[in-house]
Amino acid sequence: MIATYLVLILGLVALQLTWAFTDHATPLQRLCTIDLLRTSLIYGIVLLQWISHGYFPMPPTLIVVALMPIGLMLFVAGIVLCIWAKLTMKTSWGIPAQHDIKRQHTLIKSGPYRFTRNPIYVGLFMVEFGLALALGSWLFFLVYPLYLYFGIAIKKEEALLTKYFGKAYIEYTKRVPRYL
Repeated sequence: MIATYLVLILGLVALQLTWAFTDHATPLQRLCTIDLLRTSLIYGIVLLQWISHGYFPMPPTLIVVALMPIGLMLFVAGIVLCIWAKLTMKTSWGIPAQHDIKRQHTLIKSGPYRFTRNPIYVGLFMVEFGLALALGSWLFFLVYPLYLYFGIAIKKEEALLTKYFGKAYIEYTKRVPRYL
């Protein structure tokens, strides 16, 4: 179990460091209420999963034990997808559900954006759900509010991308799925 903890902690640190060193937003943009809400929601769920695992662990039944390595693989795949997507976007990344046309003047369609229009959201969902399974947490259902939040943000982003990129974005949506 120590190896699992180590992988989970290193994955979360790698994700946070990637964001810290590749974020080109101004300090004011980083303090944006929407960005703080997203970050608080993600790390709040992580904290609750760890607390649930520590104080109310699931009994080590065959299904729980079988789901733990699957959760760990899902977690690692989510971390890799998030980092790959963030590095692909470079300076085009912006605060979720907003669009700064001065910085985000190019429609990114390479890297993981060839397979999903929202690889960071998909990756973060995989991270959260994988973490819950890897820990054997009773609170695995807490990823559902995150899914709802991401869905709202995606709808806003799609409207903004359609507004700024028009036909090019509409064509892209026909070729690449929203999630997977």
